[in-house]
Amino acid sequence: MKCCGCTVPFHVYKVGREHGKDAVPDGKIVKKMKSLATELFTDANAFDVEFPQDATTEEKAMIAGSAVLINEMFFESSEDWD
Repeated sequence: MKCCGCTVPFHVYKVGREHGKDAVPDGKIVKKMKSLATELFTDANAFDVEFPQDATTEEKAMIAGSAVLINEMFFESSEDWD
C-alpha cells in the first residue's frame, strides 16, 4: 500500500475499551503531506501524533514507536499487500 495523497488516520484506543464503529479514539497517528517539491525530492516523512490525555511516558513511547512501524509497513515497504 503506497501513499496516494490521501490522509488515512491510524486510531489509538486504550486497552480493554470497546472500539466499535461509534467509539471515539483516544489518540491517532496521521501521516502529514508536505509540499510537492519536498515529497518528490526528499525521503523525509512527517507524522501528526495525538496522545491520549492520560498517557504515561511508556505509552507515549509505544505510540511514537508505532508511528515508525506504520511508516515502514505502509509507506516504505516495497511489497505489494493487495
